[in-house]
Amino acid sequence: MGQLVGQYCDQTAPNSGAEPAELKEAWISLTITIEGTQEEQEVFASLSEVVTERNELIHHFLPKWDMLSIDSGRAVEQYLDQQRDKILPVVAHLESLVQAMQEIKKDLASALANPDFLQQFLDRKLDEQD
Repeated sequence: MGQLVGQYCDQTAPNSGAEPAELKEAWISLTITIEGTQEEQEVFASLSEVVTERNELIHHFLPKWDMLSIDSGRAVEQYLDQQRDKILPVVAHLESLVQAMQEIKKDLASALANPDFLQQFLDRKLDEQD
């Protein structure tokens, strides 16, 4: 998870959708760049915090929990509820990005299925070659 968040947050990551060396068929590439706005920096910080807290939960949480203590159980419940409250906005943000990408894919597929669009695209390509 940490590696995935690192790739998401790293603005200098190489373009994984780069054109193949040898094209044998049509190639379309779509690149989404997440600008370094204050809001996105906050999302990046939240994602990094989620990774840190996830690692704490997975690797160090159980030894700290006294399974025979009711007070410990209540503290665990409160801690996990706090973790949930921190994670939900991050999940909502990521879901909105996925939804936007799905809409872009639908729009692109619709445009490519439209003969008028394809003709305009081909005409423009021919004009550029002249």
